[in-house]
Amino acid sequence: MFQAIALGGLLVVGAAAVVAWDAGEHAVAVGEHLGQRAGTAEVETVHVAGSVVVTALAVAAARVAGDVGLSGLSVASLSLVIAAVVRLLVALHE
Repeated sequence: MFQAIALGGLLVVGAAAVVAWDAGEHAVAVGEHLGQRAGTAEVETVHVAGSVVVTALAVAAARVAGDVGLSGLSVASLSLVIAAVVRLLVALHE
């Protein structure tokens, strides 16, 4: 099913979903800290711009990695790579 969809399209849609979710979370957090009447347009615009830059870099890196091809990896090796990436993301979050 996913073979019919291009990698680039999936990456862009996924990145857009992440940016939208992050912008919403940030808007709620800023609203809680500053109050609903505070003018937060500039802060939110800068945050969304930063999120777009970061996700654009992630999409570019994923496109490069997609061209490398991992078809020679065994399932166990691929599982270890995915586990390592997840662990790295958890470590960076903390």
